[in-house]
Amino acid sequence: MRGLLSGRELPTWVSVAVIAGAAWTAGLVLARFGWNASSAPEEAIHATEVAGLPLPRLAADLHPEYRALVEEATTVVARLVGDYPEDTQAVATLAQLHNLAHDDEGEVACWQRCLELDGEFLLAYSNLAMRAANRGDNQAAEGLLRRALQVRGASSGFAELLATILMDQGRFAEAAGVLEESLSHRAPSAKTHILLGETRLKLKEFQKAKEQFQAALRLDGSSSRAYHGLSQAAARLGQGEEAEKYRTEFARLRKLEEDAGRKRQEEGKGLRGDEHVATQTAAQILTMAGKTYLAHQQADEAEKCLLRAAELSPEEVLCRATLAELYAAQGRLDEALAIVEQLRKLEPLNPAHLRSLGILQGRLGRWELAEKTFEQLCALAPKAAVGYAGLAESYLRAGREFVRARELATKAVALDPSAWNHFILGALCERLGDTDAARAALQKAMALEPDNPRYRQLHASLKGTN
Repeated sequence: MRGLLSGRELPTWVSVAVIAGAAWTAGLVLARFGWNASSAPEEAIHATEVAGLPLPRLAADLHPEYRALVEEATTVVARLVGDYPEDTQAVATLAQLHNLAHDDEGEVACWQRCLELDGEFLLAYSNLAMRAANRGDNQAAEGLLRRALQVRGASSGFAELLATILMDQGRFAEAAGVLEESLSHRAPSAKTHILLGETRLKLKEFQKAKEQFQAALRLDGSSSRAYHGLSQAAARLGQGEEAEKYRTEFARLRKLEEDAGRKRQEEGKGLRGDEHVATQTAAQILTMAGKTYLAHQQADEAEKCLLRAAELSPEEVLCRATLAELYAAQGRLDEALAIVEQLRKLEPLNPAHLRSLGILQGRLGRWELAEKTFEQLCALAPKAAVGYAGLAESYLRAGREFVRARELATKAVALDPSAWNHFILGALCERLGDTDAARAALQKAMALEPDNPRYRQLHASLKGTN
């Protein structure tokens, strides 16, 4: 199967929420946080800047284990930024390192540099706007968010934050306009509808408010905030019985949320407090560094970063997914398979991991296992083409169930008319003796990827056949 965990399919850059812990629990082992004694040279630890950007300034009373963790990450990130000072993602990695070190000034400088390098870098807008809002500088936050909303691909979260800032200033009509505009061309979210409902309440547009809260519940039926808004809107509309029903449901859901919050707080005590947050944050930083090295075809450096990230955080998914992609692209299929098995344990319901498992099994020639995996994927993700294409190819490789395989391949093409899916369909039509359909499918495959020799070879073999 082509395109099996290829380098082109590496996970896209994602925003990493970094929250650094305030202190470490006593009794942790310092050696846990180091790569090795030679990987943190003195000049890297004591340097103050790299490529004109500040390196983190550490508080004198920082706990030794926390300091060791930051210094380890600093060694990696300083080298990364030194190698690629014009790479926005490298500078963003340094910004996240400043966050781990509680160096606000350095973090802001790095995010600002990101925007100098790329005026559409949404991660920088998000972090700078949040910082401005938290310090009460609404004007700066508003300006950043309005700029971000002009960037293609900006999520509804930017509109939601901007609307919240406007609402805090009593600018409810403006907030409503921002949210309405966002809903007109972005995927709707429950939070957007809730905020819009709350603005309508403030504007005394109670029927419109009710409609927005109902829309939110269609997206998230367990939102206590939506039920609270509904109860208020219904009450103002004189719908007392309905309002009481919504208040009752709000109270029930709110209690569940409070109970869950207490449970999380209790589970977060001891070794799952600051230790967990900080090691997870460091793992995310190293994952960012690894992905940046991959973008520059530095596979060895990328692998070191990703392996260390996985070691630091047994629950970190992105580093493992990226590592599996790297191993698969290098043909290290058994190693990739082992990583995917870890991902399946961490996220058993994530269809992406099931997809990767089936693809790797196919590449290893384990088609009976791949067939079972793709059957599971079809059931778990019925709107994803890869399950149907993979199952069709499994039957093709096994030399059986050609009629069913053709049906599956046809469905895959309908969901994703890629060159490979057309090729699988063409190959199955050829096996069934339908040369006209095979030619048609292969011609579409060649039109999408004219330089692919496999498509041309099979198409050429059909010439002259009836």
